[in-house]
Amino acid sequence: MKLKEYEIEKVYLETGELKKEIVYENGKVFLITVYYINGNIKSKMYMRGKVKHGNVVEFYPNGQLKSNIDYENDIPVDGPYTIYLDDGSVWEKGIFKNNGKEIELVIKSGNLVEEVFTVKENFN
Repeated sequence: MKLKEYEIEKVYLETGELKKEIVYENGKVFLITVYYINGNIKSKMYMRGKVKHGNVVEFYPNGQLKSNIDYENDIPVDGPYTIYLDDGSVWEKGIFKNNGKEIELVIKSGNLVEEVFTVKENFN
C-alpha cells in the first residue's frame, strides 16, 4: 500500500499574518483553510481538486460557527443544515434534498417557516 504524500503551502498577508493554508494530497488540493486577520479561522474546505468535496465549515471573525455543510463534487449532500448568526442564534435551518436541487426550509431569517424551493443556481 502506497502512503499518501501531503504538502502544506502557507500564504501570508504583507503584514505577516497567515492568510490561508493549502494542504495538497499527492499533488492535488485537499484542504483549504482561510484565516481572518485576527488569526481566527474563516473557513475550512475539503476539496477534490477544484471542487468542494467533504466538510465545509465557516466561522465569523469572533470564532462563532456560521455554517457546517458537507459537499460531494461541489453539491451539498442531502440532509440537514443550519446557518447561524454571529451571536450563535439560528438564521436558517433546512434540509437539502434531491442531490442539493431542493431545500426544505424550517427556519428562514430567524423565523419558523415551512417552505420548499428548487435551487436554480450553482452553490459556488
